[in-house]
Amino acid sequence: GSLPGKAALVGLTLCAFYHLGNGLRHLAWDSGYGFKPKTATTTAGLVIAFALIATIAFWSLILMTGAN
Repeated sequence: GSLPGKAALVGLTLCAFYHLGNGLRHLAWDSGYGFKPKTATTTAGLVIAFALIATIAFWSLILMTGAN
């Protein structure tokens, strides 16, 4: 329940969502899509944005339900 512990949990959540986003990106690559440089750059930015937004949404939900 300490502040460093909560910060570590938020960081782990961010890493998990980033890993999920990149997994989907690599799945598209395995299917032969997304190799053009512009597409690869765009999807890289989308993965980062997804990780940040999903982490904020996840922890907002936890704080709203009082499960912290």
